[in-house]
Formats: sequence, structure tokens, C-alpha cells
Amino acid sequence: MGNNSVIVLCSGGLDSSCLSAYLKLTMDKTIYPIFIDRQQRAKEGEYNSLYEVCKFLGIEENIHTAYYDLALKDSSIIEKMPEEIISGYISHPERNLAFVILAYGVAANLIITEINIACNKDDDLPDTNKEFFDKANETLNILEYKAELALPFSDWSKAEIISWAANEESLGLDFLKLTRSCWQKHERHCGSCIACELRKMAFKDAGIDDPTDYIYG
Repeated sequence: MGNNSVIVLCSGGLDSSCLSAYLKLTMDKTIYPIFIDRQQRAKEGEYNSLYEVCKFLGIEENIHTAYYDLALKDSSIIEKMPEEIISGYISHPERNLAFVILAYGVAANLIITEINIACNKDDDLPDTNKEFFDKANETLNILEYKAELALPFSDWSKAEIISWAANEESLGLDFLKLTRSCWQKHERHCGSCIACELRKMAFKDAGIDDPTDYIYG
């Protein structure tokens, strides 16, 4: 791959979709989106959103999927639970630890030396902060193949990310409405899970009309 090729961990969500657009439009990078299939409840919706986002950006042929099967099979347990019970359930705590390993493997295979993650300053889990990724970079530097983890949005809020995309001439609300935040299996955003609530709040904080079609508000 060329020196301008980068990997972006992508879920079809607001942050990773906007990061892909940001790197392509402002830094002229060639994007290779990596989707992680961990049998999450919203997997189909997430991938569909990712594909539409990448099609919008003209990079759909660059999508790669990595698979991670949880030993506890928690996804099958979740499928049997009423949605109101699991609306705030995070099915894979500390998931970025696994994601970094998978992305590194893809990077080495594609001969790409930069892996981008869309964590921002609103993220508050232990595996989403700069300290975690600094330590992960130290570990990767020990390995034979050298690939660096990059966090271009680490100083951005989710509202700032939305504002950038909404005001970018080639993106706007048409792009943002393609993204998916919802944890549920519905085709539309449920509007009630924590991810949907955070999405609503970010649009409100950005002062941008939310184009998302929610089932509940």
C-alpha cells in the first residue's frame, strides 16, 4: 500500500464514519475501513450503515471484516432478553483491547502502518482514553511489524465532530443520517438506548438538526 493508506476501525457510527471522511477529505488519505463482527445485536444494521457511509465516500471496495467470537457467547444470551432490560447493555467491555489486536493483524497483512480509532474526549471508558492507546503503542513497537495507533479526534467532542461534518460542503446532513449509533437490532434507531441518547444530546449540543429517524422520539 502507499504511504497515504490508513486503517480506520469503523462501526458505521457517527464518530468512526466522520473520522473516515475527515482523513479522506482533509488529509487525502486512502481509507481501509475495518468492521469488527463480534455477533453484536446491531451487527447487520451497523454493517449496512458502514457500507452506505463508505459508498458515499467512494471507498466501499476497501472494507475489510475481522471476526471475534466471544467465548462466553453473551450475544445469544442478549437475544433472549427483553430490549428494555438491555437498552444500556455494553456487550463487550474493554473491547478495544481485542479490536487493536485484530486491526494490527490486518495492518500487517495489508502493509499499512497507521491504525486510526475514533475515540473522542466524551468517551470515558478505560479502553477509550489516550493513556490506554499510548500503552498499546508501546506494546506494538516491540513487535516486528511497526504500526501506530492514531487518535485524530481525541481532543474533539462528539458535538464538534457532528458540527464539522454538518458544515463540510461535501458531507452535511445527508452523510450524517447514514450513520448508526443504536445498539438495538431494529432497522431504525430505537431512540431509547444509551447510544441513541448520546447521539441526540450531541446533535443538540452542536446546534444541528438531528436527521435521525428514531422509533421512540
